[in-house]
Amino acid sequence: MIAIFAKQRSRVVEAVKVADASDWGDPAPPGLPDIFPTRGSVWALLGTHQYWHIGQLMSIRAMLGVPPVQFSPHAGPPSTSASPGTKTDTSATALTIPVDGPRVQPKTPDQVSVYTRAEYDKAAETWGIPNNLSRTMGCHPQLSLTEVDYANSFIFQTNIFAGIPRPGAAPDSGESVLFPSAGFVDRVTKELVITLVSLLNRSRFSITHHSVIGFGTLSALVSGATQQARSARAEQMLLRLVDENGYSTFEQQVYENQPLYTPIQVLALRLAEKMNRDAHSVTDDEVRELRSLMAAEARRSISHGPLAVQFGGSEPDTAYIEAFVDGMLVELTWCIAHFSGLLNRWFTVLKVRDEDFAVNDKNQSFIDIYNATVPQSIRARNNAILGPTGWGAG
Repeated sequence: MIAIFAKQRSRVVEAVKVADASDWGDPAPPGLPDIFPTRGSVWALLGTHQYWHIGQLMSIRAMLGVPPVQFSPHAGPPSTSASPGTKTDTSATALTIPVDGPRVQPKTPDQVSVYTRAEYDKAAETWGIPNNLSRTMGCHPQLSLTEVDYANSFIFQTNIFAGIPRPGAAPDSGESVLFPSAGFVDRVTKELVITLVSLLNRSRFSITHHSVIGFGTLSALVSGATQQARSARAEQMLLRLVDENGYSTFEQQVYENQPLYTPIQVLALRLAEKMNRDAHSVTDDEVRELRSLMAAEARRSISHGPLAVQFGGSEPDTAYIEAFVDGMLVELTWCIAHFSGLLNRWFTVLKVRDEDFAVNDKNQSFIDIYNATVPQSIRARNNAILGPTGWGAG
């Protein structure tokens, strides 16, 4: 539909360039409705008519109870610019630096209480660098004190276990089993859904920071005989989530003659896209299909590590698997909703900027790290999504 519109608009533009505008005040050719009284109004019709049809399709979709189609405001990669003195590379894919923002000034460590400062240190230790996420939250001290542990609980923490009443056992049985407290869903899948919704929402801080986090995580965890092979696969997995116009492209992607994403990753990405657009559109059948694949993934996860010992080499029972799948589904949907519904919009509204101060002992800013570590193809795609302002605005 967009391709047809673009071709039609191109033909109109080319025709207008060579048209004689001197007669545009003359009466319109016969046969046209009265709302087009002049030749000029007919040219206006040619320039806007396809817009009307696209608008009507959106109205029809609303009548049918299905979400409207999402359109990107950006047609392609813009030129990049950088603030004076910013140490970035000078290639065409260096990160576009906004000229404005933030709307709330981050609090530096000397501007907050010792308790908030301790959270800053915890954030830097956990997430690798001092960051403007925690420093912006420093404007609201109580909120700041909760963020690191909260985010770790569904994004980063793994291999944390505790005893719980055995799922499916009688309430008074006294039986207990070892069960995860976090880390139900693998990090690769979570990074994929985080990156997808952040790109769909054109949320700058999430896009830039999870490009670094995601590429590093996937390069360490995806399959590949060498580090170079793993990094090449990681690049493609992040790059093919959406195109430079912001349209999702993860379906049916192939890499080295095999599906690029696993079946459960595809379902998780579909869920993320639907939740981001309209949570009401997620169906019971889709959740059942996802739960089925999660059950198989749960068995694989339990088969090694400390959870396997308690079953004495046997398969965990159905009740235990169902409880594990419940944890997977809650963690995955929470991860999607946190970024899509909360963090993406918070970063965008407050125009949270990337860290342009030194964040490591090499005197590098986050922008330096981004330009040095994120593959060129991903940087180019991200710049296209973020547009000429760097904020993703239309």
